Amino acid sequence: MSGTNFDVGSEVADFVSESVLRCRIDGTVTYFNRAAEAFYGIKAMDIVGRDIVKFATDRQHHIDTWDELLRTRTWHGKIRRTSSLGEPRIAYVRRYLLSSESGAPFEVVEIGNDPDYAHYTIDPRLRESENRNRQLIRHMPAALLQVDSSMTLLAFEQLRARGVEDLAAYLTTNPDQVEHSKDVVVVREANLAAVQLFRAKEVAELTKPVRYLFAATPDMAQRVMVAAWEDKRNYTEEAKILTFTGELRDVSFSVTYPLLSEASDNTFIVIEDITERKKTEAQLRKLQSDYSHAARISTLGQLATSIAHEVKQPLAAIITNAETSLRWLRKEEFDPEKLIQLNTKIVESASHANNVIQRIRAMATKHEPSQAAFSVQDLIGDASVFVRHELETKSIQLAVELEDDLPAIGGDRVLLQQVVVNLLVNAVQAVSIEPLDRRRITVTGARTEGDMISVEIRDKGRGIAAADMPRLFDAFFTTKEGGLGMGLAISHSLIEAHDGTIAASNDPSGGAVFEIRLPSFRQLPSEVA
Repeated sequence: MSGTNFDVGSEVADFVSESVLRCRIDGTVTYFNRAAEAFYGIKAMDIVGRDIVKFATDRQHHIDTWDELLRTRTWHGKIRRTSSLGEPRIAYVRRYLLSSESGAPFEVVEIGNDPDYAHYTIDPRLRESENRNRQLIRHMPAALLQVDSSMTLLAFEQLRARGVEDLAAYLTTNPDQVEHSKDVVVVREANLAAVQLFRAKEVAELTKPVRYLFAATPDMAQRVMVAAWEDKRNYTEEAKILTFTGELRDVSFSVTYPLLSEASDNTFIVIEDITERKKTEAQLRKLQSDYSHAARISTLGQLATSIAHEVKQPLAAIITNAETSLRWLRKEEFDPEKLIQLNTKIVESASHANNVIQRIRAMATKHEPSQAAFSVQDLIGDASVFVRHELETKSIQLAVELEDDLPAIGGDRVLLQQVVVNLLVNAVQAVSIEPLDRRRITVTGARTEGDMISVEIRDKGRGIAAADMPRLFDAFFTTKEGGLGMGLAISHSLIEAHDGTIAASNDPSGGAVFEIRLPSFRQLPSEVA
């Protein structure tokens, strides 16, 4: 990673309020900004090119802290220097060791300001209050890290001065700058929960450049920087961290930034361990998948007669056409065109039977949810195959009324097909006991607000009892004798997993209405359970 990409350039650093100086590893000063001149009472021309230790009041303290900086890559604390006139100067400084692309250290950047002891001397209660706050933070149950982001803020000023407006686009084409930022932005303090989360032995292991925070989710660093650039107060995302013992943990990673108007360089990061929650969610998704699969098998069992009929029809046609072909072949003279027609019908019937079997297999097989685009017409057509025999034998009319040019919907086709089949089976059962003139099911599809697609299934049965309506989608609630009470509950969870909704109501003219609303394909669901 380059040490020049996020350099504190003189064109920016000369106008900041904090002192900024740069040194080589041996302590030779290479840059001294205007704020440093004013604060220390030393002219840049008197210090640049000289060893910084010559201006230290306590030379041994300077040597010790410099050695610590070279070991840990960062150091912060109080220092004492002597002005050109021999006057003492006390400052609170933050030092950062920068490295070249090869990893070799090549430069030290020091940022300092007035330690401002006055308020402690005037009112010791402020110091007491600060100590109490530190203790509260130290023992918070969530991991909390205080980050010194002054180097990034200075870099932002430099980039804005260069005319950069879209940081996300800039960092995409200059990824080395993100990497450099991971080395110059430093964790200044951490609490006990952070030590435990990262499986560290002491706080000192965490007070170093923030690179370790992004070890398991490296792309998050860019998003965190962009949020700071946009002057947001907070940024949160679910991510993974790598502990010092090599363990991956799922976390909620939240950053609270100082606003530009606050003139602060303290950024706070709160990390909540959600590993167990994620495991529980995964178990619940598996449990839901198992229930969904069981419900599909149960539905297929109820439709065994219809399925057998659907397969039997093309098989009977294949047998009939094959026997006819054999009779024609036994004739001394036969018409080749007639044989072509018969064999074409055999192929078509075989394809039909194969399609039916594939639909049944898809419904019966346990599979990982997938996402694809498909039309509402195909969804309803596939589902209606499973109930066609029931409709014919019970003289039930099925009317499908779809709005023209409906957008495609997106998601798992088999899971959504399961929902529609379940609702059609319920509708068939509701109208099969009605007089012939009321044995009608209507399926409609139309656009609705929010770029959603509405699919309604209406029957002319007796409707839903008012007392049952609030519990209709509850697990294990059923009005059917011998029913499991899982069909509508699973349908509800499957539709919600596709970022949709399902609702039930009664038609004023009689019968029940179930409405499904699903997003169009360009609004694919974020997760299908």
